[in-house]
Amino acid sequence: MANKLPKFYGKPMIEIPAIVPVANFLEGDFGKEFLKEYKGRVEKDYNDSDSLNVLKYDNGIVKGSNHFAVVLANAILSQEGLRTANQADLEKILRAKTLTLNGQYEDSGLCLRSESSPNEYLAKQLMTQLKARGKVKLPVILNLNDLELIKDSNSNYGNQFMHHN
Repeated sequence: MANKLPKFYGKPMIEIPAIVPVANFLEGDFGKEFLKEYKGRVEKDYNDSDSLNVLKYDNGIVKGSNHFAVVLANAILSQEGLRTANQADLEKILRAKTLTLNGQYEDSGLCLRSESSPNEYLAKQLMTQLKARGKVKLPVILNLNDLELIKDSNSNYGNQFMHHN
């Protein structure tokens, strides 16, 4: 009868990244504190804007979303070296089955198809910024984590986006 061999300890044949990407929902104590900071900023910095009052804490997790909320969330999360998932991240999460996203809606990007309705003012503001960097061919997909939220009393939402890339 053959004896069982001891455990083999091999060495990696690939370079192990110094930082391993991680993903999770805003949950538990982190989620509660995040939401407290978020709501404080909405009230103080954005005049309690309806377009930003879309997040809630429910069953241990922060829920709700729109493009404005994600951009503000990124401003808060960036202080911790974190950000929300972009489209490529979401595809990796699905492939690796890191999180269950079935039945979830994730805002990860903004598609700028024209400078017309329904969000004409916001579209024109973004197009002006993009054109300043060179020729623009529509449609343009923008990652929400490349945007900053700024107050704008001319916008129907009271806010607009500033593009950083």
